[in-house]
Amino acid sequence: MKIHHTHTLLKLLLLTIIAASPSCRPVSAVPSPTSTPAPSQTSTANPIITPEKVQPYGTIVMSNAYGIYSFDVQTREQTTIFTKSYHRFDGESVSYGNGYIYFIGSTTPESNKDSYPDFSLDIFQVGIDGSGLKQLTNTGHIKHSLSVSPNGRYMLYTSNQNAQYQLFALDTLTYETNIITTSVSQTRAHGFFFATWSSDSNQVAFFEAQQGRGYLQLYLYNFEADRLSTVLPEGTLPWSSLAWSVDDKKILFPIHGEKGKGIYSFDLQSNSVSLVALTNGLPRYFVQSPDRASILFEIEDSNGQMKLCLLNASTQDIITIQEDSIFPHSTYRAAWSPDSQDVVYTILSEHNDWQLKIKNLETNEDIVIPFPPNTGFSSHFLWIYP
Repeated sequence: MKIHHTHTLLKLLLLTIIAASPSCRPVSAVPSPTSTPAPSQTSTANPIITPEKVQPYGTIVMSNAYGIYSFDVQTREQTTIFTKSYHRFDGESVSYGNGYIYFIGSTTPESNKDSYPDFSLDIFQVGIDGSGLKQLTNTGHIKHSLSVSPNGRYMLYTSNQNAQYQLFALDTLTYETNIITTSVSQTRAHGFFFATWSSDSNQVAFFEAQQGRGYLQLYLYNFEADRLSTVLPEGTLPWSSLAWSVDDKKILFPIHGEKGKGIYSFDLQSNSVSLVALTNGLPRYFVQSPDRASILFEIEDSNGQMKLCLLNASTQDIITIQEDSIFPHSTYRAAWSPDSQDVVYTILSEHNDWQLKIKNLETNEDIVIPFPPNTGFSSHFLWIYP
């Protein structure tokens, strides 16, 4: 009896100690992690901020047969940079580099054109605000197809100053000019067009066009090696701009051939042509994004309808940006924002009013802006960040 009583007391004492232990005290119910964020997530020192869509900004430079205009995307203010009223002007030869806008025009007013044979067209530079107009060449001959390298070092242009069309390179540091190539035909030559630069500005691909033959020949020039090579001979290459692969090892171009209409590439190492993507119409007028990841281009179907499309350089997928365009050469008048997020191009409204359309490719949102007064449609776009 005594022993049994002693064991009973020890058992009661042990239960009392266990019940008093903090680890075994009852606790209130804790909400699941999905209903209450962890302390680090709710801390006022590290709040969660939902990123807002960055609105497009910068300056869109528009040019046409009447002049050059700048348009502030945020304030929507227009500035006239240059007008044809006192210069003859090539509205499609406008380029940007080194903080300047470069264009081809003439110091001779049209009223005096009879006293200036051949309508001399030279290269000028001007600031984005219209200040600092400066003439860079003065040869007294026609020039066209101006293109500035990505690093701003070189300008390519076609000129007939030696009684035949030649492609010139102007060094923006020394203002010296060198002849890259001379037309293969003096009688049918039409000039060199659509200069498209590699990202390092060391190589440039371009077309030579022949009058009356309807064909183009594709060339490549290497500045470092001072070497000109024929990429593709005459054939079924359409009148179109070009593009480069992301790694600068391939040149992309459209072909309208018997095997099918589509986008092809030329491998600079293997000298081979391969299919990138087939299209359901005639592809042309490539506009490559600054990050080289995408290419805008135009497709014309069998009914003559235009649509604006985008090629993803990595996946080689094609998506439609603008359906059933009633205007020609849409992407020839298009430009990318420098961050490769937005594109701007021309649309014609149902009221026959020209408008700017800015599209964000990530959100698919559109901003439609009436053209500034007295501007008309744009032949060419540039998008510049301040």
